Amino acid sequence: MPETEVPPAPPNTVTAALARVEQQAVEVVDGGVAPKNLDEQLRVAKWAVESGLLPRDIKTVAAAWAVMQRGSELGFSPLGSFDMLYVVGGRVRMTPNAVKAKALASGQLEDAREEIIEGEGDNRKARVTVKRRGLPTAVSREFSMLDAKRAHLVKDGSAWTTYPDRMLLARARGFAYGDAFSDLCGGLQVRESFDLEPGEVLGAVEPTIKAATRTPPAEPDPLLAVLAPPQPVEFASHSEKEISAEPDFTKPPSEQPNPELVLEPEKAKGRKR
Repeated sequence: MPETEVPPAPPNTVTAALARVEQQAVEVVDGGVAPKNLDEQLRVAKWAVESGLLPRDIKTVAAAWAVMQRGSELGFSPLGSFDMLYVVGGRVRMTPNAVKAKALASGQLEDAREEIIEGEGDNRKARVTVKRRGLPTAVSREFSMLDAKRAHLVKDGSAWTTYPDRMLLARARGFAYGDAFSDLCGGLQVRESFDLEPGEVLGAVEPTIKAATRTPPAEPDPLLAVLAPPQPVEFASHSEKEISAEPDFTKPPSEQPNPELVLEPEKAKGRKR
């Protein structure tokens, strides 16, 4: 029997499409990458993670993409988002310098003043005053060393012991600019990435999938009893009396045997099966 030629298999369109996507170049605008769709965003996020230049708390492509996407919504470049935003406990935050930069770029910052109020120990504090164009009054916020101790921020070897004035200004700046330009923050909390409170950890939260649980009702639903499947019927054994009689279809209904006729087990054995 002659051999028949097997036609070649059709090309894998999915694999081919992915190969074309990998070969496509991401557009560069003004010296920076400008991804136009989700595929290009994920490619840039993948390259950023593989570069090893991202913060240590950004470990996956998904986390990098989320920070880039949040930064894009706020007007930051894809890679610049990692300098302006960071993740604590699965929530994205903005640095005080980032919101200050956005305020300056918006043209709505009319005046600003940052100062350290002289004092010793707990009395030392920083004050930041921000005047937004169009608002009748300025926004002024303070933060002292006493506030830092109350929040359990001052620890041996931390920035609060080595650079206390910088930390006081960062806290006051975050409060002042965050309150005066909350619309430019996108609802994000403003704080330095190295200014963590007790219990806070940099990085995303590991996703967990929990099985769905359902609390049983206090009383059974009457509708479930109606919809419940019929229970199996138990028939009497030959040792008990039977309450059945076979109908005779050759006779009229009036001459049919009584269904409730009771037959003794001996008579039941003689019935035809």
